[in-house]
Amino acid sequence: MRVCSVYYLLRSVYLCSFVFLVCPPTVDPQDLCKTPKECNKVGTSMLKDGKVEEAIRLFEHQVVLAEIASYKNPGDLETVLVGYNNLALAHIKKGEHLRALAWTKVALSRDDKNKAALYHMKLLEEKLKSAKEDKGDVTGTYKSYVKFATWNTLTVSKLPDHQIQFSLEAWHIGRPTLDGEIIPNEGYLEGTASLNNNEVVYVVNNRSAGKDSTPCKIVMRFEQLSVQVDQEGSWMDCGFGGNVYVGGEYTKVSS
Repeated sequence: MRVCSVYYLLRSVYLCSFVFLVCPPTVDPQDLCKTPKECNKVGTSMLKDGKVEEAIRLFEHQVVLAEIASYKNPGDLETVLVGYNNLALAHIKKGEHLRALAWTKVALSRDDKNKAALYHMKLLEEKLKSAKEDKGDVTGTYKSYVKFATWNTLTVSKLPDHQIQFSLEAWHIGRPTLDGEIIPNEGYLEGTASLNNNEVVYVVNNRSAGKDSTPCKIVMRFEQLSVQVDQEGSWMDCGFGGNVYVGGEYTKVSS
């Protein structure tokens, strides 16, 4: 069995996690492609052959390679966008329309006029009509993009008496070193809170914070297929790893 590690993330991209986890036996994307262009070609071929899972792994690898390259060539946005749109298309073909929506939003956040992303959004709006109609169901998993095909993850379960139980895992990923290594920092939070008018306010009890620290408050506002999360207080106030920030829009990827 293989093991995913922090360093291995940039070399293979199964994205089990940044911690050590056992990955399922499969073909290593780095054995099939070394550049974003190669990953695009091989992944597209696999997608046409119906090998959707394999294509998704290759497209994730494509995104990582493209984003790393963008540090050296920040003007080459198109290469990165191709990877995002490939992943949106692959998840559409797999029937995972919410995950496709998440990738499409990532693409549009970088270029709101991108033709492929706008086409995917139009297609997904039709496919997700029924999901949008179920406004009261906040239970599910929500994702907010960080970088290198990695996401902050919010998991929510609705409880009786207008309560929710949640867990929130977030990352700060800095610039890669010259040899491509990264040192990610993690933040984790879980708890139970009241849900009032689709809004949750959770105050973190961080006993390790100093007496002069600012209280850490996490606010979640649930909307159609998304959650807007705001963080009041620094990563130290919240007890997170260095520079971890959980705020942002989280798109629902599963119920």
